[in-house]
Amino acid sequence: MIKNSISIVIVPHSSGKPYTIFIHRYLLSFILGFSCLAMLGLFGIVFTYTFDYIQMQEALEPTKLEIDNLIEENQMLNGAITQASNHQDDLALLLKEEREQHAQALIEIHDRLKMLEKFYADLRIMAGFKLNVDDAKALDKVAPDPLDAHGGPVEVMDKHFEGINLFSMPQDEYLQLMQTKEMALKNELNEHITTIQKLKMLLENKASLVDDVPSMVPVEGTITSLFGEVRKGGTHGGLDIAAPEGTPIHAPADGVVVKSGPSMGYGRVIIIDHGNGYTTRFGHLSGETVSLGDRVEEGDIIGYVGSTGWATGPHLHYEVRLNGVPVDPINYLNTNLPQELLDNTDNPNTSIEELPPSYPFIGDLPLQESDL
Repeated sequence: MIKNSISIVIVPHSSGKPYTIFIHRYLLSFILGFSCLAMLGLFGIVFTYTFDYIQMQEALEPTKLEIDNLIEENQMLNGAITQASNHQDDLALLLKEEREQHAQALIEIHDRLKMLEKFYADLRIMAGFKLNVDDAKALDKVAPDPLDAHGGPVEVMDKHFEGINLFSMPQDEYLQLMQTKEMALKNELNEHITTIQKLKMLLENKASLVDDVPSMVPVEGTITSLFGEVRKGGTHGGLDIAAPEGTPIHAPADGVVVKSGPSMGYGRVIIIDHGNGYTTRFGHLSGETVSLGDRVEEGDIIGYVGSTGWATGPHLHYEVRLNGVPVDPINYLNTNLPQELLDNTDNPNTSIEELPPSYPFIGDLPLQESDL
């Protein structure tokens, strides 16, 4: 304890009396004791917090190590996930290619079955059987023409898997779909084999086959435009024979009617399938006497000369096609044509003016741009 009291004298700078503050020795002892206790308390607090911090750091050290290990494992897992994703993409691409190849194989088998149907229809024509309307329509659609009546490309769309996403389809659904299509193809193949075997038995009992080469002159008239002539609308794909309106048109060989009716460009048209790849077309008719699916024999009247479609005068546009490709009809006409005309069939670009004036009547009409 402090033994003496103290006085504090305050002397102002200005004139005036000084002030004296008396502090008793007990008050000084109290202030000093309180200050010591406060210092000790502050030191205790700092020491406690320091000690707790050190202990907390020691306690957190294993957690830090665990966090570092987790970060390293996470990086490894991210790398593994990336590799797995790349592998999954590779597998998905491989699966897509395999499914596309499988689907393409089924489509090829289906197309071959359609060719088999065409072969079967040809055999029926050769055997002399009349086709029903559905068979005749299918026969005309098996091998679509590379050009339509306008000379433009025919769009052929593959609709075997239209609206089906083979890639995103689950595996079980995909396998079920493929099994269904494979079973349908097998059943269709078995049906074709059965029908062809029956037809074979009928053909073995048949004495002769029909003559499928279109060799008869279809109409009596004047040739006004040759095969292969180059004109504004393109290359002429047939033979134009001018004749009076209503002149009868005859079937050049036995066959089955696969189209009978209006067609843009050709006007009213008849298409006959003679089998073995031979078809004939008769355009710009004024009328027809046969219908789709009818069987005709060589010499039958099938229609009459007209000027429908792209034509300005009555004439017959006559085409012969072999396996869907237009060929020169003159080479198939069984008639005594002038030698000069036959010689010029090797040069299909020869114009009408360069040929001899004596055309056969199988009087000469001028060539019109619209005589297609």
